[in-house]
Amino acid sequence: MKKPDLLITPSYIGNFKCIGGACEDSCCIGWDIELDRKTFKSYRKSGHPDLKPLFSEHVYRNRYCYSKDVDFGKIAIRDNRWCPFLDENKLCLIQGKLGEEALSNVCHTFPRHYNILNGVCELSLYMSCPEAVRLLLSSDEPIEFAESDFSVKRFIINSEIDTNGKSWRKSPLRDLQGIRMRSIKMVQDRSQPLRNRLVDLGLYMEKLTGQESLSGSVNGFSPEHLDLFIYTIESLGMMGEDESPVFSEYTEAVLEEFSGVSPGSFGKVFDAVLKPFIDENPHLLEHYLVNMLFQENFPFSPAEDPFDVYIMVVLRYSLILFYLAVMASRKGGITFEDVVSMIQIHSKIINHHKSFRYNILQEIKRRDFDSMEFISGAIL
Repeated sequence: MKKPDLLITPSYIGNFKCIGGACEDSCCIGWDIELDRKTFKSYRKSGHPDLKPLFSEHVYRNRYCYSKDVDFGKIAIRDNRWCPFLDENKLCLIQGKLGEEALSNVCHTFPRHYNILNGVCELSLYMSCPEAVRLLLSSDEPIEFAESDFSVKRFIINSEIDTNGKSWRKSPLRDLQGIRMRSIKMVQDRSQPLRNRLVDLGLYMEKLTGQESLSGSVNGFSPEHLDLFIYTIESLGMMGEDESPVFSEYTEAVLEEFSGVSPGSFGKVFDAVLKPFIDENPHLLEHYLVNMLFQENFPFSPAEDPFDVYIMVVLRYSLILFYLAVMASRKGGITFEDVVSMIQIHSKIINHHKSFRYNILQEIKRRDFDSMEFISGAIL
């Protein structure tokens, strides 16, 4: 891969800095920890008196490696799901004793997320990091994008796309950069409510793929929508039961609150306890959506068409609101930190379970819900 010359960065990143042991959901707990080949070999050869026994016991070769620069080796996490190199204060022993340069490519890079689109590198932050979410949501100003010279020394490329190739000539996404930026501008159009912006985005995706079907009307929330959300939440709950006690607690609360109730009952809870907070802080979920569209090269997907990608954006957005509605109902209101928690937890669960997106999308198609008429009602 040719090293890029330019870097595009959203304004929210600023001077991101890991808060280490103060983090409420450490990336060194509950995650697979991967080692590039250079780091793997340096650990296995290390003669450090404190770390050598730990390297010998916990560092092993990954026989299913897909990239020597990413997962050539792994660290075996403990039964309590902690990295064996964390001390009692949740600080990294490797970094403390050998310095930051001794970290693997993965540990050095996270939560930074790098894509290359048409030769230009793009940097964003994974929302599975709580501090990254706080940084994203901390300003109510619209997110902007700045261009600078690329000077990053260590990085992992998540995806690389070149729409100038012959295979893209007949694709509706041949101008992916322009389509994505137009989509972001639609989500940032503060002249109308966020729900209306998402409906407009869906109509744009339909037009892009030549499958326009909504004749000027926007459908409301129905029993079918509620049933789909309950099905999705049950699926998420099964995947996330070992990931986060907070997530498990609120998954049970959501199912208890809304299983068997009418859409009208959910609407009353949403309007009474959540909508006032969202109306006062409309930038929070706008920023979440903008980061998702930018980071995931919306509406590109190697296996789905643009409208399918849009469906999953709406579903993930509305799921967070579902959980926040229950939090607000049980606590009598919600806070900025509650929004941070729900975005972070959902991002972590969904990113950990790559099959979730495919399985839920197939269920939506099986029920014939993959139309703008239906999806417009699912936008809370």
